[in-house]
Amino acid sequence: LPGDPVDALFTREETFRFPALRIGEGPAKVRGTGCLYSSALAAQLALGNDMVEACRSAQRFVRLAIDGALAVGRGNRVAW
Repeated sequence: LPGDPVDALFTREETFRFPALRIGEGPAKVRGTGCLYSSALAAQLALGNDMVEACRSAQRFVRLAIDGALAVGRGNRVAW
């Protein structure tokens, strides 16, 4: 998809958008980001953060994990 990605949270009252910068193609591809995001989101909620802050925090956490992803073999890098 063209352009930068935007995560979104829809509530009954409001729509929250969490824009991010596109990382790139080729060697920048990383596996496991969806699972990592959902785990980070659940952890933030378990810590008592509200949903909006939990989404922001999970997005930051995944970005850091992508930046530090490991190249394992010849495939995509793995976030950890």
